[in-house]
Amino acid sequence: MDNPTVISILTLNNLPLLKQCLQSILDNTMGRFRVCVLDQGTTDGTQGFLASLGDGIDVVRVPENVGFVAGNNLIMERYPGHDVL
Repeated sequence: MDNPTVISILTLNNLPLLKQCLQSILDNTMGRFRVCVLDQGTTDGTQGFLASLGDGIDVVRVPENVGFVAGNNLIMERYPGHDVL
């Protein structure tokens, strides 16, 4: 398969940790990958931060915390045929 691997990140009101996570991925991950962040109704400035990143990060927004399994399922549905981690 020629699709890039998708790195799934779920977030809910922990902007400092999200920034650290994204920076670590960008600094330490090689190969073809796409980052997809599921924003679960954050209210701490995360939405503005993610918007400032432009098209480099795929953002999916849901209005509330849907949980780990359901959140990752949403990302996997968005990327059929990709390896998602």
